[in-house]
Amino acid sequence: TKNPKEGEEEKLQGASYVTQMYVICVRSMKDRRFERFSVDALGTVFFMAVLCGILWWQKGVGANLATVTGASDVAALLFFLSMFLSVNLMFSSIFTFPTEKTMLLKEREAKVYPVSAFFFGRTMADIPLDTLIPVTVTTIIYVMTGLKPTVDAFLLTMMVVLITCFTAGSLGLL
Repeated sequence: TKNPKEGEEEKLQGASYVTQMYVICVRSMKDRRFERFSVDALGTVFFMAVLCGILWWQKGVGANLATVTGASDVAALLFFLSMFLSVNLMFSSIFTFPTEKTMLLKEREAKVYPVSAFFFGRTMADIPLDTLIPVTVTTIIYVMTGLKPTVDAFLLTMMVVLITCFTAGSLGLL
C-alpha cells in the first residue's frame, strides 16, 4: 500500500450505488415482510376478498351483464376492488415511513448513502411485497364473481389493479 504524502488525505471508498440499493432493499424486505404479512393484515384483506366474492357472487356472468343494473354492479365491483387494494397499499406506505425516518436521518448524517439509494432500494423491496396481495385478492374476487373467463380479460383487470396500486403506493410515499 502507498503511504499518503504530507497534506494529502486518503479517501475511503464506500460501497457502490447499486450495492447500497441492494442492501437497503434486502433490509427493507426483511423488516416489512412481518408487517405486510401479519395474521391481522392478511386476515383483513382475505376476509374482504371473500366478502366481496359473496356480495357480488356470479354478477359477472353474461346474463347479468345484459341489463343496466348488472353492468352497474360489475362496474361497482371493479371500482371497489381497485379502490380497496390501492387505499390499503397507500396507508401501508404512509404509516411505515415515519418508523424508518429516525434510522434514515441517522444514516444520512453518517453519510452512509444518499436519499435516492434509500428510495429506490425501498421501492424495489416494496414491489414483490405489494404485488402478491393484490394479485391474490383480485384472483379470488375475479373467480367468485364470475367475471369474463378469458386470459386477456383477467390480465387486463390485473394490470389495471396493479397500476392503480403502485400509483397509490407512490402517492403514499410522496
